[in-house]
Amino acid sequence: AECSDIMGKPNIYKLLYAIQMHRHNWRRAASFMYRYAVRLKKEKTSKDNSHLSLTLEERLHSLAAAVNALHLVHPAYSWIDSYQESHMPHDQHSPNKKARKSVNED
Repeated sequence: AECSDIMGKPNIYKLLYAIQMHRHNWRRAASFMYRYAVRLKKEKTSKDNSHLSLTLEERLHSLAAAVNALHLVHPAYSWIDSYQESHMPHDQHSPNKKARKSVNED
């Protein structure tokens, strides 16, 4: 998602958010929308007020979606580690995934 076109259709962050919401993985869904808001903040700095207004509105909607997703999580776990999200290498965003075991047939 971090390497994709941020204004591409379909929006990869929104797609990943929808998939995680469908799987009832609300923290992960919130994490994708938070990352989208952070990326919008970094990449979309413009002097055009109409474009800036649309970008701010999109950031507002993505942060609201993240907050709403976190409301579905038990309060003890309803947080996003923003430091970890911004400093983790792109290939390590799923540390809970285990390596697949293969069965060798001889």
